[in-house]
Amino acid sequence: MLNQTEIFQRVSSVIADVFDIEKEEINPTSNLQKDFGAEPIDFLDIVFRLEREFSIKIQRNKLFPDFTCQDTQFEKDPHLANISNLFTVEMICKHIDYKLQGK
Repeated sequence: MLNQTEIFQRVSSVIADVFDIEKEEINPTSNLQKDFGAEPIDFLDIVFRLEREFSIKIQRNKLFPDFTCQDTQFEKDPHLANISNLFTVEMICKHIDYKLQGK
């Protein structure tokens, strides 16, 4: 089983490839839309690459699973405009960990 650091390193490699940036520019709180300019097609690319990298299957509407909305900041101010704040590297890492545990 991979630990959190290993998952983060591998997710960072995927994101660096998708956005053509250095891995050093990526941290757990990096926001895919705000920091890297992610568009819908980028999310599809990320899903396909994560599936290959981790040998898992991610449903097309589940890159950010249901527990995403349990983010405390979002709970305090749950407006639609704030939902993109949830699309962080850390959230992807949490989901990968979740999937690797067989959930």
